[in-house]
Amino acid sequence: MRKRFPGLHAWSLALCLFAADAGSLLAEDAAPEKPPEAPAYRWITKGGGSWHEGKNWSIASDTFPASTPPGVKSTFTIIGDKDSLTPITLAQDAQTGTGEIHGGRVLLDLKGHTLSMTNGYVLLGVHREYVLNVEFIGGRVVTGPGFVNIGHWAGSHGEVTLRGKEARWSSAGVFTAGSYGNGVLRIAEGAVFTAQKTAPLAVAYYMGATGRVELRGEGSLLDVGRLFVGGGTEKAGGEGSIIIADKAVASVSDRWVVWPSGAVMVEEGGRVDISDAAAVEVRGRLGGSGLIQRVSGKGGAVAAVAIRSESGLQLKLEGTPLRLLHFDYEQTPTAVIRVALPQFKSRTGGGLVVEPVEHTVKIDGGTVEVTFAEKGRYSSGDTFDLITAGRIEMANAPKVVTTGAMAKRWGGKVVVAKITAGPMAGREVLRLVLGGKR
Repeated sequence: MRKRFPGLHAWSLALCLFAADAGSLLAEDAAPEKPPEAPAYRWITKGGGSWHEGKNWSIASDTFPASTPPGVKSTFTIIGDKDSLTPITLAQDAQTGTGEIHGGRVLLDLKGHTLSMTNGYVLLGVHREYVLNVEFIGGRVVTGPGFVNIGHWAGSHGEVTLRGKEARWSSAGVFTAGSYGNGVLRIAEGAVFTAQKTAPLAVAYYMGATGRVELRGEGSLLDVGRLFVGGGTEKAGGEGSIIIADKAVASVSDRWVVWPSGAVMVEEGGRVDISDAAAVEVRGRLGGSGLIQRVSGKGGAVAAVAIRSESGLQLKLEGTPLRLLHFDYEQTPTAVIRVALPQFKSRTGGGLVVEPVEHTVKIDGGTVEVTFAEKGRYSSGDTFDLITAGRIEMANAPKVVTTGAMAKRWGGKVVVAKITAGPMAGREVLRLVLGGKR
């Protein structure tokens, strides 16, 4: 007699309730219907093995033979071992329905083939009692139109890595890194994640969620129509961030939203390309030392659009600056510019540069939070350039607060000055001027 899975119908009902509650998540897409009754497979081979061998699966059905792997009308569950790797390999293309990978360390080596999970939803990291770390290499994953959630329920933790030049993920539905729980999506070493224009990627969708997307390595690409950081398609959510570094590229063609609880960090060598046809709403934090630019889909001139930040900037004042190309930048009174000073004044650089010269920066108060380097060497009157642009309008000067080991000794003020020499001559700069505290 084949083993049945207790609670299967209750779990199906819970997922139906989630789908109903996720109406806002799927506001721009049809909500997934309740999946039909289907054979439910569960991975049972601790040491890993072939996806295609029926002996590796246990099935809760008397009408489907246990000797077959999951099919297009099947659901499957994988719970990997928490102490050792569970490698699962493909020898040919595979297609299945609803899929859940709950926890443990799992490696899906596609070996040049395609794993299609297109007949239902996909959950990666489901419950708080499991921690999931799953990696996809060597082939293509296809999901949608159903949703994909990394870190599904509150308290859950899922980490998904797409690694290597042969690794591809194609999404045709809503994809969240951090739904109610904690979700991480890593795209590394030349891997590519693409989503259809109407299939959004959301980082930290609901309040209480934490989400992060990391792109690292030359050739690594995130190419989506709609990207939401720190919330969902309609409103702010949890704490979400995206990191682009080491020659990786993120590209957005239709809509780019960074909610106040979201952050985009573009480290040196990283790049963000925003189509000039895309709607832009950036209220969260920007930082790093890479490039964020608007690009023309037709190869013509690009008109500027304003970034109006409620959260501010996170800048390094040494080395390569963060560059905004074809954007104006506006900072509201709630925004904070966080800067870390170099140990020596001679090592200055960094900051934010807004280009080309005709673009404008507007500052309306806010705060400049200065962190001093340990054992830093400073003098009263030392200056550090925070933001450089063709024109800077400062309605109200930001308040300067200091942190770090030398915070009690030093204070400062923020001024707008004209650059008179060098390659930036003629432009204006928002400048921090140090002063000793009495």
